Amino acid sequence: MGNSRAYPVLRTADLRRAYAVARQLLALADLRWAEVSLAADTRSYEVDRYLRAFPGGLLWLTVPAELVDVAHPVLAPYVDPANLADLRFLEGVWLAPEVGAECLAALRRLPDLPVEFELPDQPVGDVEERFLPVVGADRGSVRWESTAWPPVEELDLGWQVKYAEVQITVNSTGVDHQERSAEHTLYVHVGAEGEKRARWLADRVGLAVVGPEEAGF
Repeated sequence: MGNSRAYPVLRTADLRRAYAVARQLLALADLRWAEVSLAADTRSYEVDRYLRAFPGGLLWLTVPAELVDVAHPVLAPYVDPANLADLRFLEGVWLAPEVGAECLAALRRLPDLPVEFELPDQPVGDVEERFLPVVGADRGSVRWESTAWPPVEELDLGWQVKYAEVQITVNSTGVDHQERSAEHTLYVHVGAEGEKRARWLADRVGLAVVGPEEAGF
């Protein structure tokens, strides 16, 4: 159990630069088992652009308590009944993966509500390039998981499989991408060896650790 240790190594207003450096870091890793997960915080009136790019993405719609009675009949045709029953308790609901035009039109009968978009466990290189223009000004995350950092003999570091990750938080800082920022943040995730490996990784791509350790995933 436990969590990775995440270190920011780049803050930049240029998302393409953050992505290019992330690819350089990934070139240092063993990617045989790697996957990438996407996430974004958007609004219900804007979610159609995510669904056009990523059909089947997961959508969590936040519904404030004062709107539950209004939202219930609007959402009923598009939400699993078991999930809909929890709407009042959870103040939110998962929309069906096959959200279509009718559901999107129904959402516009409600106020513009917060939506969390997720696309987990995708093949590396298959979705990242499409995500960059879609996310726009929304807060989001691109997280490469299940990688492995190589041994570093001079630092007495062996292979690291668990907790080896690379992440970009888009228009945000903090690994949970909840704190809005004018910049994008690039993180390396490491294990118990912490900053020693993080500094080595950053140095390989001409960077340095630029902030304190954060608890990762």
